[in-house]
Amino acid sequence: MTTADNSPRATAQELERAILRMLRDTDVAIGAGSICAGLRDAGHEISEATVGRLLRELDRRGLTSRDSNRGRVLSAAGVARLRELDDSHARTASGARVAQALDPRTLREVIDFVYVRRGLEREAARLAAIRATEDDIAHLLALVAAQEAADHDDWEHGWAFHEAVAAASHNEAVISLFAMFSDTQEAVGRLSHDADPAHEDRRCRHHEQIVAAIAAHDPDAAEEHMMEHLTEVVVGFEQALHGAAAELEPPLTRDAP
Repeated sequence: MTTADNSPRATAQELERAILRMLRDTDVAIGAGSICAGLRDAGHEISEATVGRLLRELDRRGLTSRDSNRGRVLSAAGVARLRELDDSHARTASGARVAQALDPRTLREVIDFVYVRRGLEREAARLAAIRATEDDIAHLLALVAAQEAADHDDWEHGWAFHEAVAAASHNEAVISLFAMFSDTQEAVGRLSHDADPAHEDRRCRHHEQIVAAIAAHDPDAAEEHMMEHLTEVVVGFEQALHGAAAELEPPLTRDAP
C-alpha cells in the first residue's frame, strides 16, 4: 500500500518502532496527540484514533504504561523490544546495501565487486586444498575438461568451476557468501570476455593450476594461483576503464598490515 504521494505506507512494525523511539527520546510521559503529531512530522499519514489503538496494544503487550493522565512512558520490556527492532532495522538496511553492491551497474562497480570476490576466493582455494575430498577433486577435474571443450564464450563453465572450489572448501560461511555472487556473475563473465577475449585461454590454464594445487593439497599454491587468476581479471577491467597505462590497486597479500 502507498500514501497519497505514492510513498510506501509504513508497516505495523515500523510504526511500533517509531512510537517506541519517540517515548525513549523524551523525559516525560506523552499522549496520543503528541505522538500522532510526531509521526505526522516524520511523514506518516495516521490519525489520532489509530495512534490510540496502537498505544493500547503496546500497553497490552507490556511495552508501554500509562503515567496517570499525562500519557505513556516506555517500560523495561519496551526498551528491550526497541533494541530488537533497531537491530532488525540495521540488518535490513545492511542487507539492502549488500544487495545493491551485488548488483553492479557500471564497470567501476563491477571492478569493486571482483576485488571482494578475490579476497573470498583466495581463502576458498586455500581451504579447498586442505579439505577437498577425492570426489571434490574429480568434480573439479571434470569441470576443467568441460570448460576446455566448450565454446570460449561460455562463461558458465568457468563460474561452475569457481562454485565447485567454494563447495570444496567445506566452509558454510564461504559457500553462503559465494552463493550471493551468482546473480552478478553473468555480467562479470561477459564483461571479462569483452574486455579481453584472449583471457578465456589463460583462464583455462589458471583453472588447471588451481585444481592441480588443490589435488596436491597445497594450500599456498592454490591461494597463489587463485590470486593470480582473479588479479588478471581485475587488471583487464581496470585497463578497460582507465586505459592500458592504468595501475592496479594494491593487490591483497597475506603479509599486508
